[in-house]
Amino acid sequence: MKWFGHLKTVLLHKYWVFRYALLAGIPCRGLKHDLSKFSPTEFGESVRYYSGRRSPIHYARADKHYSLAWLHHKGRNRHHFEYWVDNTADGALMTLPMPFRYALELICDRLGAARAYRKKDFSIAEQLERLEFDIEPSPLVHPQTKRFIRLMFEALNSAPDLRAQREVFRSAKALYDRAWNEAVFPDEPAAVRVEVLKNPVR
Repeated sequence: MKWFGHLKTVLLHKYWVFRYALLAGIPCRGLKHDLSKFSPTEFGESVRYYSGRRSPIHYARADKHYSLAWLHHKGRNRHHFEYWVDNTADGALMTLPMPFRYALELICDRLGAARAYRKKDFSIAEQLERLEFDIEPSPLVHPQTKRFIRLMFEALNSAPDLRAQREVFRSAKALYDRAWNEAVFPDEPAAVRVEVLKNPVR
């Protein structure tokens, strides 16, 4: 049944996210991760569009061009970069940098989702390649967040075993801070960038 299939996928995803959250030193974020998926809005639509191969959100969008589950989910889970998008006074979109703990949870989330859906075909190298398609071109991801995600996946891709991956997660805060210096802010004058750097979102 789709109900049990989706539940199994969600629990498998949460299992892997929690394992990575332990490596990252954020076990509480791992425990709380994606609890909204058990809400009627998210669980109901996800069961309807369950396939076991990709997130039901993709199939909901293909069918009706939007996903109520996703609209509900992204507004309640700060580890999604879409949560950190706001409107300016003149109606333009404004992206905010993700706070470190949520950016770190985002890394765990992407790894956990890939583990749940790709199973034996999972590889960090593949996840690194995917950044070219879903993170790099997106105008909804703050430049600093983009740079941090890439730095993390590059480092994880070079980590041959669990011990090395643990060291990467231990150095994540340094990579997060480094991303501030390496990120490019093409639409912001230098004075604005300095102000942002002085007062990052925490």
